[in-house]
Amino acid sequence: MSDLVLRSYIMADQAATDLARRARDEHGQGAVEYMGAILAAAALVGIVVVAATGFGDTIVTKIQGAIDGIGI
Repeated sequence: MSDLVLRSYIMADQAATDLARRARDEHGQGAVEYMGAILAAAALVGIVVVAATGFGDTIVTKIQGAIDGIGI
């Protein structure tokens, strides 16, 4: 029985060590940062387009109407 416990302990220790090593690994971090920059730029372009077309005013008016309709 103690052999089974020892093997389980060793496997758990190896799994924890492997997980810690992977957490410290920076492999692929650059791709995540580039994706974040692309998403931020896309959001900025979207905001500018909505503000320039006047569609933003329609959205704000609808939101204000919904809030006013709550009747607090």
